[in-house]
Amino acid sequence: MKISIRNTDINILLFFLPAITCLFFFVNAVSHGNIQIGSYFNLALTLFLFNKFFRADKNVVLVSGSILVTACLAYSVLLGTPINSSFSYIVIFFNIIFAFNYLPKCDYSQVDLKKFRKHLTWFVIIFIVFYELSAPFAQNKNSEEEFYDVHRVYKEGFVISHIACYYLGVAGFFLYLLRRRLVALLIWAYAVSLGARIGLIYVAIAIVIIALKSLPKVFNLVARYKYFIVLVIIVITTIAARITISKIGIEGLMVFTSGRSLFWFKAISQVADDGLSFINIFGRGPKYSNTYNKQYFGLDIWMHNDFIDILFNLGFAGLITYLSSFYNYIKQSRTLFLLFVFLFTAFFNGFLLYDALFIIVLSTLFSKKNITT
Repeated sequence: MKISIRNTDINILLFFLPAITCLFFFVNAVSHGNIQIGSYFNLALTLFLFNKFFRADKNVVLVSGSILVTACLAYSVLLGTPINSSFSYIVIFFNIIFAFNYLPKCDYSQVDLKKFRKHLTWFVIIFIVFYELSAPFAQNKNSEEEFYDVHRVYKEGFVISHIACYYLGVAGFFLYLLRRRLVALLIWAYAVSLGARIGLIYVAIAIVIIALKSLPKVFNLVARYKYFIVLVIIVITTIAARITISKIGIEGLMVFTSGRSLFWFKAISQVADDGLSFINIFGRGPKYSNTYNKQYFGLDIWMHNDFIDILFNLGFAGLITYLSSFYNYIKQSRTLFLLFVFLFTAFFNGFLLYDALFIIVLSTLFSKKNITT
């Protein structure tokens, strides 16, 4: 029995849950000064997905639920990870893996794209209005960041500008494909104005994909060799980083990464030092990266890189699960936009800690409607 996704389900997944996400984030930031998205709201998503899939395949739900509970308890018992840390991190990780593997198997034929376009447009409008209204009350308001005389200013709202750019950049792309081009351009302009460089990257990716779509032969060529292109980008980035370090030291790289590279190099060195060990295979425990960064840098914060963060917390077992699920999804959905958004977000900030379901659902819906992305 195939799971049927309707407009109501799309509204819950794309609009209601993000609203909860953003509200939770705002309350958490104001109350506790914590700029990470809290994850207990993800339990609502887990229950929604389980309820949706239970009628069609009870075994999937029962096995998945058992794995989820077992993983949380195992990390708490074996590694001493606080149960709330295990629960919050594992639930987010689980939801993304579940979405990657099972959402493409659903039937989206009953989704009305005209209604969806209207709802997505209103979601973005309301998002921007509330972002502006909440800006004076945001924890950092216009937050400033300075590394080695490089000064940056971000406009913050009920979520940090990076997450706002994610929602707006992604929504703008799909609205453009739904012939709301002027709206999309205005959304992108607003996203870029928030100051986060990742917003400019999302817009650039969207424009490149749209340009490629106008050249079907070129688009198909890029789609065919996408993994090779990704490999080339990784190699070029690595070489550029090494050249930067050799010429002006690690400080120069820190300017570009806003200090993220400091976390990365320290974590990679730790993994290398631990060698072939239990903690490298199964991880040091959910959110241990936060504890580690607080110990060495005084910052209770994640690695700002999914691959390193998952490797550090859940080991190679977790990283392989993450990457294989993503690869399985890309094979089924054939979306270049999600591929490159995922890579940039996962590498420079953390796909795990954004509302990953937003772009996964959008990409899956358009793929099932035979709209190339």
